Amino acid sequence: MSIGVLNCLRNHGIQVPDYIMLASFDNIEQAEYCNPRLTTLNVPIEAMRVKAVELLVAQMENRECKNTGNAFELELIIRETTKNR
Repeated sequence: MSIGVLNCLRNHGIQVPDYIMLASFDNIEQAEYCNPRLTTLNVPIEAMRVKAVELLVAQMENRECKNTGNAFELELIIRETTKNR
């Protein structure tokens, strides 16, 4: 979706990141090849998926399943669609 927004902004003459900054979610491969290259947040989807299945199986087996406040490490990949102001 962010790539579409980036294209729309460019088509309307809106300068990224000079007038508006744009960031994406999930670090898709195309983000690196946009013009300008898209800043993105890399999310550990596989680790989140594994934990979700573990919790679901625990519930299905009627095991106590407390919310342990699972945290996952995110990585902000700063490219050309954002800048310091």
